[in-house]
Amino acid sequence: MLQQRILLSALVALLISGNAWAGKLALVIDDVGYRQKEENQVLKLPVAISIAILPNAPLARQMAMQAHQQGREVLIHLPMAPLSKQPLEKDTLRPGMSQEEIALIIHDATRKVPYAVGLNNHMGSAMTSSLEGMHKVMQVLSHYNYYFLDSMTIGSSQAISAATGTNVKVIKRRVFLDDNQSEASIR
Repeated sequence: MLQQRILLSALVALLISGNAWAGKLALVIDDVGYRQKEENQVLKLPVAISIAILPNAPLARQMAMQAHQQGREVLIHLPMAPLSKQPLEKDTLRPGMSQEEIALIIHDATRKVPYAVGLNNHMGSAMTSSLEGMHKVMQVLSHYNYYFLDSMTIGSSQAISAATGTNVKVIKRRVFLDDNQSEASIR
């Protein structure tokens, strides 16, 4: 069921965005690491679909290993502070953090999510809209061979500007296929 919904959503996105140019399509399933049954279904999808794993999730390492063994692209889905006043997850990047604090969190995430080739933001509108905060993130990421996939949780994201002068490639999402927050939406 989940596989059918994801593939149908991808097909709809392709049809809607169809134009005269040849383009590239990347599909990323995020929030991976907490629901083994559903995530095993995701791992049955074509390997061209990437997964973004929350580093502090109990299944983070296991999902990264399985995805890598399949030849699937793995990203670190790093919590970043939102503008909303909701409880923050452990190791959430915040704009006022020092570069050293950010470096420690990213380093720890790289150990928890092996084989990652990129990093994207989980939530993050407060962090990604902060040029100073994102500059620190990009400075840290420049020591890794990662790209940054900006989930564009806010239109005023500073990720691209912050990466200027670094070797970090920034990609931003264009379509968000399912922003339904209920557990029933994945059944």
